[in-house]
Amino acid sequence: MLKRILIDVVLTLAVIALLSGSVVGYFWLRDAPERAKRRKAAADLVAGLAAQKKAVEALGDVDFDTAGLTLAQLNQKLNEPTLRKSGAHDSTVVGWACADRSCAIIASFMTPLGQEIPTDSAPVVVGMLKPMVSGTHTFSVDGVHVGGTAEDLERGCKGRGYGAALAKDKITCDDGWGVRWAELDGQVRVLIFSNDKVLGKSELHEISSSQALARNVR
Repeated sequence: MLKRILIDVVLTLAVIALLSGSVVGYFWLRDAPERAKRRKAAADLVAGLAAQKKAVEALGDVDFDTAGLTLAQLNQKLNEPTLRKSGAHDSTVVGWACADRSCAIIASFMTPLGQEIPTDSAPVVVGMLKPMVSGTHTFSVDGVHVGGTAEDLERGCKGRGYGAALAKDKITCDDGWGVRWAELDGQVRVLIFSNDKVLGKSELHEISSSQALARNVR
């Protein structure tokens, strides 16, 4: 009798093990496409960041003034943009040193996407984003750069004779230009320069808003 009970217990455990294995196997097979998708996304991200780091290193130190800035000058220093996409209010956003659609440098022009941007056009917005991958080069406009502190930024603009507050996180930094920034862990990670002479006080200022910046640098 005892022997029969032991045999039944062993058989029951074997059945449970087989069923558990089958369930695990079912879910493993069911989730295989999702796992493959995640692996591909991770591989694409790593490849994109590696490409961005290479592009950033190729650019070297970037420093230019907003005064008289044009697409031709941007192309001369940065080469042809690697990204073009539609921006707010029929504007076109171009970008350099990009990982997928996230670019280290962007500029927005009041030209609808699909139309040729005149090379003598002045950008209405110039943005810089500290790359996710570390680099040895600096990106700066009007003497202020990403990776510094807000105090450094304010000091730099005031040293140029500007620095008047336009908003909580926006000050003047050149004639007709304002700069907005975003910090993380005490570092300025994002700079956005707006050509306020062109934007004026119209609804076009949406182009230089924090929300528009978030859309354009990602």
